[in-house]
Amino acid sequence: MLDVPIVAFQKSVMPFLTFCAEMAPTYVSLGNHEAVLDEDDLALVESSGVIVLDNTFRRISDDVVIGGLTATAGHVLNYRGYKTAWISTYGRTERYPSRNNEEMPKWFDVESKWLEAFEQQDGYKILLNHHPEYWSLREPYLSERKIDLVLSGHAHGGQIRLFNRGLYAPGQGFFPKYTKGLFTGKYGRLVVSAGLCNTSGILPRLFNPTEVVYVKICNNMYLNTDAKNSMML
Repeated sequence: MLDVPIVAFQKSVMPFLTFCAEMAPTYVSLGNHEAVLDEDDLALVESSGVIVLDNTFRRISDDVVIGGLTATAGHVLNYRGYKTAWISTYGRTERYPSRNNEEMPKWFDVESKWLEAFEQQDGYKILLNHHPEYWSLREPYLSERKIDLVLSGHAHGGQIRLFNRGLYAPGQGFFPKYTKGLFTGKYGRLVVSAGLCNTSGILPRLFNPTEVVYVKICNNMYLNTDAKNSMML
């Protein structure tokens, strides 16, 4: 049984987060890679100086509010529900009970009620949302909400890109729509980063350069300069 938070074993995570927090205010939301993290893990992450936004938001200035939508399907909320049921059933307290795909919940609704209060905030609203399919393919349909900017990843650019289009992304299937770039909704915009991960399981990354996206907000106008991996909004 593992008694130490799993984050403590990730040699590159804490130094990276500490560096980011020392360089600038840093906020983190939870996606599929954070599925098993418990309260001690999240406390350790925050000890680096970053702020974890777990289905909540925070005002960071008079003009800007930032929120973080926690992943659901097959990920954070599913594992939390599974862990609670597992402990209740077996009366055991393992920190990270093994995931049994047959017993795992197949779907938890997104905890989106808090987004209503977030939308009503004054100022520019930024939402960290790892899964781009929540933009228009699944609840909570972020493209229809009064949120100025949604930042997503997850799709790895489609892993293999053919004719400037991704081949596959979890949650979107083959030839997915939201793999990288800038998309416009009813009230705001979505930016999807192709990210830095080189592989997905055994599948190589082909014709798909890694990227770190730099977003500059400027008078509500935008210029997509994808070749430089930067965007002005």
